[in-house]
Amino acid sequence: MDQIQRETMEVDVLIVGAGSAGLASAIQLKKNIDQHNYQLIKRKLQAETIPKQMIVVIEKAAEVGSHSFLGAVMY
Repeated sequence: MDQIQRETMEVDVLIVGAGSAGLASAIQLKKNIDQHNYQLIKRKLQAETIPKQMIVVIEKAAEVGSHSFLGAVMY
């Protein structure tokens, strides 16, 4: 039996699902990292800089948000 070859990718943050919650999480995380690093530059925080992160959102559907109304039945 042939083995399946899978593609791999190293990421810092993986968000599963590109619905409203997944996309909002990715955007907010990026904003929080940027704000943290900005506060360090302005010397308002005493912490380490968070390096640039690879934030990846994966979705099983063909398009982002395709399953936003999954399970919703309207008559």
